[in-house]
Amino acid sequence: MILVHLGEEPFRFDRLLGWLELFLRRGFLAEELLVVGGDGQALPAQLRDHRAPAGAAFAPLAARARAVIADAGESTLQRLEDVETPFLLVPRSQRFGEQVDDHQVELALVLGDLGVPIAWGPGDLLRFLAAPRRAALADLSGGSARALCQALERRFPAPVPQVNSPERHQGRGERR
Repeated sequence: MILVHLGEEPFRFDRLLGWLELFLRRGFLAEELLVVGGDGQALPAQLRDHRAPAGAAFAPLAARARAVIADAGESTLQRLEDVETPFLLVPRSQRFGEQVDDHQVELALVLGDLGVPIAWGPGDLLRFLAAPRRAALADLSGGSARALCQALERRFPAPVPQVNSPERHQGRGERR
């Protein structure tokens, strides 16, 4: 069985569900796909709906699964940290109407650089399912958490406003 975790977003995840439906229809996948989470959207007929709240159902279902396919949300990462099952992240994207912004894409870019399996397209998903591997999120805790934060800061540097710049005072009605 493969566990598919759609996350807890109020947005549809048609892109991922479409990939899975295509794989089943074309015979690339023959095993059971069990779906948790999501917004209640209709699922392709071949996917088994187990829409219990994702939090309570996740750990026991993940322990029984051969692999987990999941969104790249922060709460999903916390759940994955406690399971031994190989997993693949599919980041939700604003571009496809799956999220209000691209924070999952940004996080996935950094996690991918640190060795976490990420699917950017259907080919990545098929390759992972052919040979699932476990990424150790626990390795990102402690000293590695610092490395993750530094990698995020390097990839997405925050602009530092100048002390007396007009941008610093913009929106406050102040002028200098």
